[in-house]
This record gives sequence, structure tokens and C-alpha cells, in this order.
Amino acid sequence: MSGARLVHIGRPRARLDYFDLVLTTPQYRLPPTENVIELSGPLTTFNPETLTASAGPWGERFSHLPRPWFAVFIGGDTPTLRFPTSAASDLGFACNNLAASQNGSLLVTTSPRTSNQVANAFLAEVKVPSFCFRWQENADNPYAAFLALADQFIVTNDSISMTHEAALAGRPLHIFPIYGNDTLYRTALRRLDHRLRSQNNLIAKAYEGMIRRGLIYSPKSPADYFDRLIENGFAARIGRPLKETDFRPYAAETDRAVQSVRSLFLSEVDSEPQEKAWDKS
Repeated sequence: MSGARLVHIGRPRARLDYFDLVLTTPQYRLPPTENVIELSGPLTTFNPETLTASAGPWGERFSHLPRPWFAVFIGGDTPTLRFPTSAASDLGFACNNLAASQNGSLLVTTSPRTSNQVANAFLAEVKVPSFCFRWQENADNPYAAFLALADQFIVTNDSISMTHEAALAGRPLHIFPIYGNDTLYRTALRRLDHRLRSQNNLIAKAYEGMIRRGLIYSPKSPADYFDRLIENGFAARIGRPLKETDFRPYAAETDRAVQSVRSLFLSEVDSEPQEKAWDKS
């Protein structure tokens, strides 16, 4: 009633037309709607200037390591993914082989979700020259420096944010898949959602209509983000050939999101209070 603008980031648990703007990402599977903008990935605070500033203090600490430098970003358990030590061993083996094949070295950082068991299992497989930072609260972190300085990236698929920030660097990106421990219920929901969306009939339109009205919610599917990244040639699963030889940054869309919000205020505002969907209900 005040004429304020309502913007939601992510997936709203409500009718989409309650909002002036929804900024979403592929894993939320929101249907096309006039007020919904699907960004290629999460918003980030990093930009070339902040990365360059972070690189200086850290670069000297691993300048002795042979290039190319492979930055390895290791995650951990999520509600739908379990990161077992066996996967950590496989990751360490794969990273070691990739760096050894190019006579390079590894720049490794763990995350707040990385268990000691996962970190230990990974490092046990590393034989090539390396620099490893184990995440600690309030400790100076080389993550941004790795983004600025690494020649290639290896990221575990439990984190869309880490993957997207590596993709924005515009250098070769390898994704290590950790397989989920989803329940049969969540798996069935995603399969049903995919089947309904792949059709062009009244049932599919009714299904998307119920999502728009907030009666049901599309199941979150992080795999959609990774699949699109790989299909578009911005990344490859580790051990498989990369499609692109001339790598370019994945669309940095923070500016697009900001401009979309600003445009809400640049449009002509009626003198009467704006009528929202809830006014009609």
C-alpha cells in the first residue's frame, strides 16, 4: 500500500505475483514469468579489483610452486549430499593425476563444511607440489587469491557458489561429482517435475500455473546448474576433456540484477497505491 517495491532473491514460498521482481537461479526451477529473472548463478561480492587486491599478499607464499596452478575448492556435507572419505580419496587421486600430467601443482582450500576426515583423506593422495589451507574461523583465507591467480580450477559439486565464482574467472574449470543421498521421495519429485515441464499440454500449463500461484513449489535441483554449466562448455567433469579452448567468463550478472531492481524505481509511479495480488484475495 505504501508503494514500496518487493524483491525476492532465490525461491519465494508464496505467489510469484506478490513480488515486483524475483531474482532466481536454475536450481530453483521457477517457471517463466514476467517478473521473474533467472540469473546464471548466485550473486557474488567478488570483482576484478577485490581479487587483485587479495592476490598480492598470498602470491609470494606459493610462488615457488611449478605452474600451472590448479586451485582445488573442497566442500562438505549438505542436506542432500554426503561427502564420504572414499570420495575425498578419489578427489585427491584425480587432482594429483591432473596436476602431474601437466607438471603443475595444487592450491588447496577447504571450507567450513569440510570435515577433518575428508581433508586428511584428500591430502593422503596428493604427491605433487602443493599448498594447502585448512579453513579456520577468523583466519586469513587465500580463497580470493586462488580465484585471482590459479590457472585452472577443480571444485566439488556440493557448492554452487564456489563453482560459480570459479566459472566467473574465465579459466578451465573441472567439476568433481559427489553423488547424493536423496530420499526416494525427493528423487521422485524431481523426476515428475522434469516430466511435466518437458511436455507442452494443458497438464504442464496447469502445473506451472500452480507454482506461480504458490500452491505447490518446484523441487530444488542443484544438478540443473551444473548440467547447464557443462552443456554450455564452461566446465567439464574432472577426467573428461574440456569443450572450450578459448575460455571466457561465465556471465557476471550482479550488475544485471542491480539494474533490474533500479528499473523498478525508474518506471512511472502512479499516484494511487499499487494494487498487489493479495489485495484481490
